[in-house]
Amino acid sequence: MVMNIPVRQRYPMIFPVINGSLHFFGAFYFGCALYMHFVHLRVVVANGLLLFLHGTKFIGIWSAVAQLVYLLYCTGLDLKNIVKPEDSPDASTVVKDFIQTSLVFPSSLVSSVSFWIFFCINKNMIFKNGENRSPLWITHLIYSYNIIIQILEMATSSRNYPNNTASFIGIFSFFVAYVFWTHLVHWYTGEWSYYILEKMNLPVRILFFISFYILLHTGYVLGYLFNSMLWGSDNERKIRPRTEITIVI
Repeated sequence: MVMNIPVRQRYPMIFPVINGSLHFFGAFYFGCALYMHFVHLRVVVANGLLLFLHGTKFIGIWSAVAQLVYLLYCTGLDLKNIVKPEDSPDASTVVKDFIQTSLVFPSSLVSSVSFWIFFCINKNMIFKNGENRSPLWITHLIYSYNIIIQILEMATSSRNYPNNTASFIGIFSFFVAYVFWTHLVHWYTGEWSYYILEKMNLPVRILFFISFYILLHTGYVLGYLFNSMLWGSDNERKIRPRTEITIVI
């Protein structure tokens, strides 16, 4: 006889404990990573405004900041649920799902994959003369583990994706804000966020940013497929838990 038993019913405390620990230690991790990023950058860039501009010009830093805010928010929700458990998702959970699915996961995936592809092909595509102003271990803190933490986040808790209109507005707003910031940094410092942009003419640069926008949407779709693969579609989750173990008797 074969029995399908949902993992969450058999071990009801495992997933919340793992997920809550991931939120707390993930927030601590990104807080330390961003702090060390600016500490080491300050050795090279002493001016406060220039330090801020240079320190925030990469998409990976934006992704790390977004993930830090998200994980702090999740930690607050975890503490609230300990004091006053919620039987059904409330507005705060809807906000959490929106931030994670529309902003954090796509930006983490795009920043990790694109950075390391450019870095492995030719560091000059990112840094002028290939000179990284941060030590390699800090680069790993920012660009290697952000997507890993997001994969673990999806693997330990299901989420309901917002409607496509809301998600697309969120992705587009994030994209416009970053492109605006990139041009602001270039206007003030004379440097593009990525050195490869200096070698592009205007039409190619426009295509570069359009490709970046498409990649953000691709990250959103991949996140949706990954979440559905682990937990089922939104309709399936309303009927039964997706994650199961099979016991043969």
